[in-house]
Amino acid sequence: MPLRVIRKSPRRWWLYVGLLAAPSLCALNWAEPLVIAPLFHHLQPLQNKALASKIVVEAARGGIAGSRVYEVNMSEDTKTMNAYVTGFGRSKRIVLWDTTLKSLNEDELLFILGHEMGHYVLRHAVKHIAFASALILVLLYVVHVLGEHLVAKCQARLGFNSLSDIAALPLLLLLVLMVALAGLPIPMVFSRHLEHEADRFGLELTRNNHAAAMSFVKIQEYSLGISRPGIITKLWLFTHPTVAERIEFCNTYWPWVTGQPSHYAAYIKP
Repeated sequence: MPLRVIRKSPRRWWLYVGLLAAPSLCALNWAEPLVIAPLFHHLQPLQNKALASKIVVEAARGGIAGSRVYEVNMSEDTKTMNAYVTGFGRSKRIVLWDTTLKSLNEDELLFILGHEMGHYVLRHAVKHIAFASALILVLLYVVHVLGEHLVAKCQARLGFNSLSDIAALPLLLLLVLMVALAGLPIPMVFSRHLEHEADRFGLELTRNNHAAAMSFVKIQEYSLGISRPGIITKLWLFTHPTVAERIEFCNTYWPWVTGQPSHYAAYIKP
């Protein structure tokens, strides 16, 4: 398909292909938790009804009223922990992996859910899709410029004189990989920013710094991750702030104690 688009519009193919990114990402973001995940893992209502009630109350305080709470058995496949909030209207749901339920106590669990609620309330999925779509457009434009330059300078060696030639496909793939790798720190920085916002939201919702910090300690123990990676590793590989950074933030952020204004007071009910 990209080669066909290049043949029809050799100067603007990158724009037309890039514009497909937003609807594609939207469809994937909707389908993954609501359609794809249930195909592989059975979701059932949370068995701990007392905990489910507390989660529903916290969700309502955080601006997510009318949500249902589910658990999914993931312990057969992994020891890592996860939870997420997804859907809208009657499909709105809070999902917890059983590994999370088994590994965290109630206060730690409520903070992790507060973090996930932060992603939902602050519309991080929409922001991520918008950012990724714009970045893909830029990436494809850079590939277009580099590809045209290489074809113009080296067509005798390459054996083709247009990026629409099927022989140019390996060159296009190589350029996409190179540009994507070089620009990878950009989406990683944006992702870490969103995760930090969600951490802040979770703290302001629960106001339980110790439970928040301990949840990250346990996540670190189970995931066997690197708490303080080198700068190169962090820039290219970390979608979240490092565990050490998150624990330090949990241990020092309490505007409700110091009298400073909260960032998300408008979203959280007393």
